[in-house]
Amino acid sequence: MQRVDFERLEELALPGVDDAFCCLGTTRRDAGSAAAFRRVDLDYVVAFARLAKRAGAQRFMLVSSLSASAGSPFLYTRTKGESEAAIRAIGFTTVVILRPSFLVGDRTRARLGEGVAIGVFRVIGPLLVGPLRRYAAVDASAVARTLISAAATAPAGVTVVESERIG
Repeated sequence: MQRVDFERLEELALPGVDDAFCCLGTTRRDAGSAAAFRRVDLDYVVAFARLAKRAGAQRFMLVSSLSASAGSPFLYTRTKGESEAAIRAIGFTTVVILRPSFLVGDRTRARLGEGVAIGVFRVIGPLLVGPLRRYAAVDASAVARTLISAAATAPAGVTVVESERIG
């Protein structure tokens, strides 16, 4: 295992790679400010993508967010959309963008709000059918399976996998 200093990411020596996976993200609260959040969810993500491209990656798989849009009035979804746009522009042969809804799975530390949300999503999840299905919580292991499958099967170009198709 290698510890990465994202402030010095350009110094990281990646071996030759075919596929790059980016699941990096934080919250505004954990980051401490809007600027710090954008540094992680935009700057670090794009820096990693450029590093992967220089190392030979042809395919880039990115975990983004439901409703990501560079034109969003909301910081979180706007930043995710800007990150998606920047990744598309780097020149990978294949880009796969996953846009999960609320992620559930093991956490390194408990957060009260997330714990409540996870409980609510587990109860109402089966009720979310049809167009509402996209708002159902997504298990982190399903995201991982979808990323791995996409690396092997996605065609050239950009593929966006919306939340209800992750599994």
